[in-house]
Amino acid sequence: MSQLTRNGVDLSRILRCPTCLRGSVSCTPSAVTCVACGATFDVRHGVPVMLDPVFSRELLDALAGSRAWEDYDSQRINPTVAKHSARRPSLWQRLRPSVRVQVGPTFRQFLGKYDIRGLVLEIGGGPKSLDVPGAVNMDVNAYQGVDVIGDARRMPFLDSVFQGLISNSVLEHIWEVQLVADECHRVTARDGFLFMCVPQVCGRHHTVDYWRWTIPGLVRLFNRFTVVDSGPILGPAMFVHQAAGNAVAAAIAFRPLAKLAVLVLEWLLMPVRFLDRLGSGRAEQVNYAHTIYIVGQKGVE
Repeated sequence: MSQLTRNGVDLSRILRCPTCLRGSVSCTPSAVTCVACGATFDVRHGVPVMLDPVFSRELLDALAGSRAWEDYDSQRINPTVAKHSARRPSLWQRLRPSVRVQVGPTFRQFLGKYDIRGLVLEIGGGPKSLDVPGAVNMDVNAYQGVDVIGDARRMPFLDSVFQGLISNSVLEHIWEVQLVADECHRVTARDGFLFMCVPQVCGRHHTVDYWRWTIPGLVRLFNRFTVVDSGPILGPAMFVHQAAGNAVAAAIAFRPLAKLAVLVLEWLLMPVRFLDRLGSGRAEQVNYAHTIYIVGQKGVE
């Protein structure tokens, strides 16, 4: 039986068992079963939960409690960021400036530039994932719009099935990043492309927040790909704007006053974010860029 996603992808043709790592699967409306080892995985509200019960125990524990991963382990490090995805924005969130001054390519620009027409995997797309034919959204949370619940360290997909692979600000939350890099290479088709976006100097935004990269470090991590493009996604002005607000919040002990001061400061400094547009394309911009990216192509091995 086929398992069609909202973007018309038949998951039964591309899923792989995350337990034995060798079996293709058969699908029913309530379960996905490995043809090779017989392991069975639940389908919840039409979404296959493709997590190995041993390897991905902590992710299954979070799902069992009906909690999003952010809520599961946020510990109030930054609840504004950590809980933004699944819930209606609070009044505080709606009052804060939300303009995103992006200087790097969007996902759609990436797909167009490299003429990617086949299957595209988005790792950690959440509730606002790419909505184009052939796109598959894999996440660890059961958000609306997620096609497969899976672990980026052990992806539940057959080898070489995706022409494109995209991810934005997910990798820093995973300790075993080399496993993720190897899995990205495995599931990408020959001559397919990877678009990996990660933070360089943005603030810590979760309890489970382990890593920051420079472009040379990111290139080194994904060295099985040939890097064909790189640069900033969000520039240094975005970092300066956020850092200023955090400095004020840390300096004022009385929380209501601190929140008010941050709100006023963020609006006063809003124009600073647009400095990134003025510096777009200059080499100096990447040195303190908030978020960076690489585009890598998988070659013939």
